[in-house]
Amino acid sequence: MKPFSEEELSGLLTEMLAKLPRPEPVLTVKVSGSDVRLRYRDIISAEHFAHRINIRTTAGKTLATRQSFKAFTEPLKKDPRFFVCGRGVIVNLEHAADFRDAAFCMTDGSRVYVNQELLKPARQAFMEFLLQGERMR
Repeated sequence: MKPFSEEELSGLLTEMLAKLPRPEPVLTVKVSGSDVRLRYRDIISAEHFAHRINIRTTAGKTLATRQSFKAFTEPLKKDPRFFVCGRGVIVNLEHAADFRDAAFCMTDGSRVYVNQELLKPARQAFMEFLLQGERMR
């Protein structure tokens, strides 16, 4: 009923903003001299080897970029979907189907092994990610 109180308008605005889709985070990497924009959700995992980072994607491709692993992972580590499995390896938990035998079993059939010292944090991060997904449904 008019006039609306400031509290009613604020509550309605908060509810409306919560329903708006959020922009998908994107990571820009140089691949063969060209900038490639990767949505976070399209990254399965990445591994640093021989001065290159090999990024496995949901499109079934492996993209190679030359940059430091630290610079590559800095924005990803701020997102709860990503877990650093050890030196030079990061995984997107969104694409992890299971965690067993010291490795994430990925939805594309690959396995991403976790450093021995990180086994407990890896299990915990995976379980928290699964629980958070259940809450979102």
